[in-house]
Amino acid sequence: MTKLPTGSKEKEEQSIKERFIIQLQNKDGSTVEFFYSDLTDLIRQHFKIIKEFLVTSPQFIVTVEEGKDVDAEFNELYVKSRNMVPGLTPILQRDTRLGPHQFVLSFTFINLPTPTSNFILKSFFILTLLSVFLSGLLVSVKYYSILENRDTTYTDINNYSNPYVWLNSFGFLLIVLGTLYLRKILIEKDYLNYSGFKPSAIWIFVPPFYELGTLGFLLIENHPHFSKTASIKTAFKGNFISWIVSATLLLILLPLNLYLPDQAKTFQGNSIVVSGAYEPTLFTIARTIYNLIYGQGSPYLSSFLIHPLFLAALIPFYICGLSFLPAIQLFGGTIVQSSSNRLIAYFTTFIVVVALFWVGLIWLAILIFLFQDRIGRIYVLNGASAKPKAWKQILLISIIISILSFPIPT
Repeated sequence: MTKLPTGSKEKEEQSIKERFIIQLQNKDGSTVEFFYSDLTDLIRQHFKIIKEFLVTSPQFIVTVEEGKDVDAEFNELYVKSRNMVPGLTPILQRDTRLGPHQFVLSFTFINLPTPTSNFILKSFFILTLLSVFLSGLLVSVKYYSILENRDTTYTDINNYSNPYVWLNSFGFLLIVLGTLYLRKILIEKDYLNYSGFKPSAIWIFVPPFYELGTLGFLLIENHPHFSKTASIKTAFKGNFISWIVSATLLLILLPLNLYLPDQAKTFQGNSIVVSGAYEPTLFTIARTIYNLIYGQGSPYLSSFLIHPLFLAALIPFYICGLSFLPAIQLFGGTIVQSSSNRLIAYFTTFIVVVALFWVGLIWLAILIFLFQDRIGRIYVLNGASAKPKAWKQILLISIIISILSFPIPT
């Protein structure tokens, strides 16, 4: 048996690594290949490699040299990696078992999505459009038939003769889809600005049995956020602006509910959740404060006769507000996860599920519980990145909004 000279084993291993070829597979089945040594040379331009792992894919424990900024070095590594091999994407994560300035660096293959014309996505939007309009029509028919002391019979042609029925139906459509489409544009813009890609969105339509009309849209995220700042700001800004817009519309349209409140019948089924048995926490707080100040209930907040346009503003108010619930597949959960860690996000998801069960929204609680591992696996490429300066304020505001928007039994 020949004994290798001292240092020969290390040199042989290094020689093997230099000739080692990395092969990654795309989603379409095609593969890309590159030399392992080219990858390590690229990494060393920005990080110091402490340890290397070659199992199914290359992983490294790295540290940044003193005086260098982690975010800046990762940004350059990201650009150079994708230039070297299109789609090659680095992922930098912290690990509690490592030192404060040590990170785990791995690589995956991610192609930036290209906008394509999708017939299914367009079909769902058209169905949502029709569903929302029909919802507004049914709500308006019920509203004016009650005002005119007629039975609410949807097959009675006389219930459709009032021009205000059709006017409010179009107004219902404009308010609901207008606010939600604004939300969609703002969120997509933030994705593009902060993470460099535009996600697809599929509209979720609901047949208007409960004058519901829509549940908004589901973002199809096929690319992770670039940094914690990108994740938090994208989850907050567009949703927050849309919530403010819907809350402002509720305030403007509130006086429309005051119409013969003493003679108004209970307007069943005129609520975003279930059938008129719930209201946002904000309404309960406002009515309680009014009672404490004036000693009696406000007619604006006590009337059971909800105007169709007020209900239209209530739909995006609920959708945007409940999106801030700290459940892991919602925007609120994204903010919690990027502000702390995934374990805490799972804990807050459990709290949300319990709260929904407590108020009787069992179907929604079950959906969040079942899909917490299947939807919203939102992670960031640069897990070592800094959070935005105002992350505490953003987290606090998102929690407050989710509480104010939370549906409670009336």
